[in-house]
Amino acid sequence: MNGFRVGLDVRILANSERTTGVPLYVSQLVDYLLRFNEDTVFFTDRPISTIQTQTLRPWARSIPWQQSVLPLAAMKRKVKVFHGPAYSIPMWGNFRKIVTIHDAGFIKNPEWLDPQVESYLKRMVPLSVRKADIIIVPSACVQEDLADYFPEFFHKTEIVPMGSRFAESIEAATAGCRNIGRPYLLHVGTHEPRKNLSTLLQAYKITIERKDFPYDLVLVGMDGWKTRTLFAEIGEQDLTRRVRAIGYAPDEELVRWYRGASGYVQAAHYEGFGIATLDAYCAGLPIAATRTGWIRDHGDLGVTWIENPADVGSIEDSLRQLVNCTAPPRDLSRWRWHSVAEGHRALYQRFL
Repeated sequence: MNGFRVGLDVRILANSERTTGVPLYVSQLVDYLLRFNEDTVFFTDRPISTIQTQTLRPWARSIPWQQSVLPLAAMKRKVKVFHGPAYSIPMWGNFRKIVTIHDAGFIKNPEWLDPQVESYLKRMVPLSVRKADIIIVPSACVQEDLADYFPEFFHKTEIVPMGSRFAESIEAATAGCRNIGRPYLLHVGTHEPRKNLSTLLQAYKITIERKDFPYDLVLVGMDGWKTRTLFAEIGEQDLTRRVRAIGYAPDEELVRWYRGASGYVQAAHYEGFGIATLDAYCAGLPIAATRTGWIRDHGDLGVTWIENPADVGSIEDSLRQLVNCTAPPRDLSRWRWHSVAEGHRALYQRFL
């Protein structure tokens, strides 16, 4: 960028064992900025083995680190634009500021969150949207949410959708399909309240009891927070033979689960974007989904809509419809991570 230096706070990569959700977004952004060979400094409080970083001394609490050590180091490295890709930025510093706000769940439904995460977001997001020169959001859904809560900053929001690991064509992957003996419907995502898995399980149980429904349900994802009873519910509802909770799957294994599925179901109360559902779209699967995140913004994809995620009957109806649907036609070109990084790069260059 001709002497134009960008700084990124990438601590989330040092503190996350799995690259899902926000860590996946940050890791892909870092990867493509490195490919672009831009003058970028990646700041962290702990070393990251996969990239060269400016590692600053750690602090017991993240907010003091971000508001003291980080901006001082950024100015020393002559950063002109600083990007906080995970909800928050330094409140001061002689550089332009960009923040990515991935969703507004911490305001809309704080009971869905881990209490520590909720406390941090409620404190830092309002300050960050005030101080930011640009606020990046992943969907019109999130842009509208922020407009409801922070209308005076709407003019600063820019939509940059996320990407899919499968947008380069999942058929090119070398991994085969999963075969578990019966056809299956797939759900991918960390187990947490807003994913609405308890209601999905209730609806699935009714579906397999009321008619011949040969499809198993496969849940791929880490155990998150406030879901201790989820696996007990599988046992209590006598679903252990039909519901498979796989846990986290690395990319190569995840490809196999998508390629082997007969359909994908997303029953979430709320998604800021919904990368897993985008992966299902790029994998060519029929989809049943609630009207939230990126898929709500593109309502012409032939999706089977779950109109009320709180209603068991609504999800049950959608499951029945899903298995008779064909996959929506795919346009993979717009969902490449390369395009996502280019969108960010264009925003950085506004301050040249």
